Amino acid sequence: MKGLKYSIIEISEAMANILQHILANKRGIPVKEYVDTIVKAGKEGIISSELSSKLKPFFDFRNSIVHRYWIISNEKLLILVRENLSDFERFAEEIKTFILKESV
Repeated sequence: MKGLKYSIIEISEAMANILQHILANKRGIPVKEYVDTIVKAGKEGIISSELSSKLKPFFDFRNSIVHRYWIISNEKLLILVRENLSDFERFAEEIKTFILKESV
């Protein structure tokens, strides 16, 4: 489980870094927190608002683990990952679509 938790932290931070870069450079929007990044990306149409809502729990989880706000049960974590694993691939596709659209 430690490996899974670490992977979620790394994936969430990578997604946040990508979104933070796009928000700053393409929209001129600064963000300070990881969760704020996913929310603003959905509102700005960088990714769909639906995907933003589905990925937000992973960003919340990342903050909870890193800052020790609360501990999620292993069972809840496994359910979250199993039900939403394809959303990570969808994120990559939506970012690719956004970049291609912006470069035209």
